[in-house]
Amino acid sequence: MKYIINLHLTFDPDTRILALKNDTLLSIELTKPASRLLCELIENNRNTLSKDVIIQNVWVKYGFAPSNANLSNHISELRKAFVNLGLDSDVIITVPKVGFRMEAEIHPVIKAEKIIKEVAIEERSAVIVDEPTTRINERTLSQPENRTEKSRKKVKLNIIILVVALLLASAAGVAFLLLPKNDAIPLVTTIDKCNIYSLTSVTPPTDFIKMVTNRIESEKIDCTQESIDIYYADTRNNNAKMKISFMSVCKNRDSTHYRNCTNYKYVK
Repeated sequence: MKYIINLHLTFDPDTRILALKNDTLLSIELTKPASRLLCELIENNRNTLSKDVIIQNVWVKYGFAPSNANLSNHISELRKAFVNLGLDSDVIITVPKVGFRMEAEIHPVIKAEKIIKEVAIEERSAVIVDEPTTRINERTLSQPENRTEKSRKKVKLNIIILVVALLLASAAGVAFLLLPKNDAIPLVTTIDKCNIYSLTSVTPPTDFIKMVTNRIESEKIDCTQESIDIYYADTRNNNAKMKISFMSVCKNRDSTHYRNCTNYKYVK
């Protein structure tokens, strides 16, 4: 599995390559001990590791003789690599008389091809709604007492959905065009060059990545060619019979704001 470090660098343990996230030509190939050491620090991010534990897991476990000098040399190798790629060397902190601690924002990188293969093809009762029109799946309507009542309920629900969906899309579209890049919206994961953010204030559901991947695939969004920020959220009305999903795909960033975003809404 690849990792993103502080939204700036990528690290691939398989190839031992540490590189700029959006320019893999600027990269450094770490030595094998330095690569194992970085993996150990990433897996224990924000936790202090003693020198003995690091030496055991990085050297002794692989059949190499323990050495404090080797540990110091490869810590220096990692710090130098971070600095050469534009990251602060303080990402690895020395804890006097104890060991070392990594203080960084770490996110796993998920290959889009792998996710698409793992996501099962499901029957969808959802109706994808384009911007100009709104259609309702009649199975979401409550059972009417008679045809007149059924007609009234359908008209009323159509109006409610249309108003909510248009307000949601309009407000979100304006918000994302004005949204600063450093706004505190949680990054859930990265799919190739797509950063996936959750717009909900609560922890995303367990199938969040699966839902977003389905939407990316259905809208034919290419995450392999350019850096894209994708924001996704689900909401339900009070009776939980109607679900509205929202996805905003933002590209063309300047130093502080997005210049344009494409918004999608889905009603189920």
